Amino acid sequence: LVGGVLFCVHVQSVLSIPRGLRLESQEILGTIFVSLVIKTIASTFESGIVVKQRFVLLNAISLGTTIVRIAMIALLLLGVSAKVLWLVVASQFAEILGSIGRLVISVRLVPCIRVSLREVNKGLIRELFSYNSWSLIASIAFTIRTSANPLILNRFGTALDVSCFYIGTMILNSVRTAFTSIGKTVLPSVTAMHAMDQEERIGRTFLRFGRYTVWLY
Repeated sequence: LVGGVLFCVHVQSVLSIPRGLRLESQEILGTIFVSLVIKTIASTFESGIVVKQRFVLLNAISLGTTIVRIAMIALLLLGVSAKVLWLVVASQFAEILGSIGRLVISVRLVPCIRVSLREVNKGLIRELFSYNSWSLIASIAFTIRTSANPLILNRFGTALDVSCFYIGTMILNSVRTAFTSIGKTVLPSVTAMHAMDQEERIGRTFLRFGRYTVWLY
């Protein structure tokens, strides 16, 4: 949060932004960082849906989030003004609602999901961090890799360079989105494997998906 505030205040030293758009860019970045903090805190308590294997409910929440986002974008753009800020506000507001919805439902499904310092088990911390830790590292690396290119082009290139880069990555992003959607269908099975300590099956599944990824890219 502190880093986000500092980035918003000194955004002009990082990005090349016209003077007239500096305030709007700070508002956009501030909205994104506040939403990120809220979603990060809420994600800690959203595991109840996965624990209870309610993936249809999870998809329903995602669908509702998309509908709210579309409705808010139409309302703000048509009823207020045509600004990029409203796109960000609508998207982040819908995602926050989705996170809150998942949190409330997860707590109801698994009432033991609570904050209690007395229940802290230091022996489980390593196990919890080890599960899906490599995916977390890969996600962070992927985010840095994809975010660095537009920032570099923005600083040392022109608006046309940024637009060309975006058009060039549209196909790759579409393929990644499709592959992510396919991977979500395996989530219930992988979760069950982990719950039953079937590490060998998880390893085979991971290698198979890795092979498919190599073929795809």
